[in-house]
Amino acid sequence: MSPPLKHLDKSKLVKLQFCRRKTFLLLNPINPSKKFCILVIRKKIMSFFSRKNPVFVFLTTVIVLYILWETFYVSYLITSPFSYKISSFLGRSSSYFFSLTGLKLNWVEATYCISIDGQPALYIGTPCNGLAFFGLFTCFVIAFPASWKSKLWFLPMGILAIHVLNMVRVILLILNFYFFNSSFDFNHKYTFNFVVYGFMLLVWLYWAKKQLPNAGQTA
Repeated sequence: MSPPLKHLDKSKLVKLQFCRRKTFLLLNPINPSKKFCILVIRKKIMSFFSRKNPVFVFLTTVIVLYILWETFYVSYLITSPFSYKISSFLGRSSSYFFSLTGLKLNWVEATYCISIDGQPALYIGTPCNGLAFFGLFTCFVIAFPASWKSKLWFLPMGILAIHVLNMVRVILLILNFYFFNSSFDFNHKYTFNFVVYGFMLLVWLYWAKKQLPNAGQTA
């Protein structure tokens, strides 16, 4: 019978626990196949977190860049004049499109709101003007190990495409508000955000796949 643990000093307690663990392992040996699986899994995990793993390096770079971007976005950009100019440009672009259809739609600069027949329909705030999309997209492009020549043409083209898609999003939300008001909140929070993020991912994946043969060339 083993002595009560509370009467043992720390060194003796450690030795006793070690002996018990050793006895348990002797009585319950690990199955060779199970041990092999554990070693393989451990090797895979260590390999993934290795600095030589391009996937780990890419994900780490994206996370670091996104933290820097989010800090800058929240602390300054979200209330900067540039942000309001983006909102204004988006509102004016959407209003101009609707003016071609004959629908009485106006952009109210003072409130950053699009009105239909004099009634407020859609407020374009900073979270809706596309800057958050631009920032996330930029982080993924910069972090990918491709040539800067490729990044410098793809990045502005991608941001322009995202802005156009965001303008389409605003237009569809206005139509949603005007004709199917009951589903407006759901589509505003989920549907159209999913579409924009999905588009960003597909465009980036297409570009990244094209860059894979030259992924090692960063000059």
